[in-house]
Amino acid sequence: MTADHPGNVAALNWLKSYVAELDPNQLAAFTGSLPDFWSPGNSFASMKSAFYFSGYWTYDAMNQFAPEVDYGVSFWPTLKGTPEERANYVIDGWMVGIPTGAKQAAAAWDFLKYAFVDNAGTWPARPSTALCPGPDGPVQ
Repeated sequence: MTADHPGNVAALNWLKSYVAELDPNQLAAFTGSLPDFWSPGNSFASMKSAFYFSGYWTYDAMNQFAPEVDYGVSFWPTLKGTPEERANYVIDGWMVGIPTGAKQAAAAWDFLKYAFVDNAGTWPARPSTALCPGPDGPVQ
C-alpha cells in the first residue's frame, strides 16, 4: 500500500473534514488542560475522552490511575475491517532494525537480543523515567 492509495487518500480526506467540523483551538485547549497519559486524571482515565489509540503499555497507566474504568481493546481500524487486512498489522512497540551492510551487525543483534528478548518487559514505558547508563555510571 502506498501513501497515494485510494484508501489512504479517503482516510486523510475524512480526517480533514472531521477537523474542519471542530475548532482546533478548542481541541488544543481541551487537551492542554489535562495531564499527560502517565498522570492521574488523564483524559481517558477520567472518561473525558471516548477512546485512546496506544499500545500495550496503556494497561499500566489505567491499572494505576483508573482501576474502576471498564474499558476494552480492539483491533486498529482497516479499510474494510476484514481478518485478511488485520493479518498485515504491525505489532505495536519499538520498531528496530539493522541496516543491510552494517559494520557491526553481529554486535547489533547481540544488543537487540539483550534489550528486547533477554530483558523484554524490564525497561520503563517512558525512557525519561529511567536512569541511562553512562561511561561514569547512571545519568539522567
